[in-house]
Amino acid sequence: MTELVSTSMPDAPNQVWCFRVEGTPRAWRRPRFNRRTGAIFNASQDTAWRESIWGQTYANRPLMPLTGPIELRLTFVFAFPKSWPKSKRVKAASGGWGVTRRPDLDNLFKAVCDALQGTYFEDDAQIVRVCASKVWGERAGMIGEVEALESMERKAV
Repeated sequence: MTELVSTSMPDAPNQVWCFRVEGTPRAWRRPRFNRRTGAIFNASQDTAWRESIWGQTYANRPLMPLTGPIELRLTFVFAFPKSWPKSKRVKAASGGWGVTRRPDLDNLFKAVCDALQGTYFEDDAQIVRVCASKVWGERAGMIGEVEALESMERKAV
């Protein structure tokens, strides 16, 4: 589900696109190399996660990929382990604990950048500000926001 949150207000010219992607977040991993055949390939689960991000966010993307500076805010939600009692789930959901297990946050972030490149922005070098976190929740997925920082571009010119 993707939606445009704010558009052209005189005091806040930046546009923000919000989205939620269902599914267990997967980290970006380096392509693998088959020594026998010489083939280079990506793990199928990694490719499926990137395609899921692309597919679930594509419908309400900007009309053209953004070209200026961008802020990217991502929250990766991991489902509670089935073995956790209700008391532990309540404490984790209330912000008592962050997710400290793998996958690493930077690798999760890279997978999202790869999936959004070409639809939300032209190049991930445009990302000038980042806020990312891993949290526990009932349903696994990712919540994201892409903000076009047009005001930064205007001030720099």
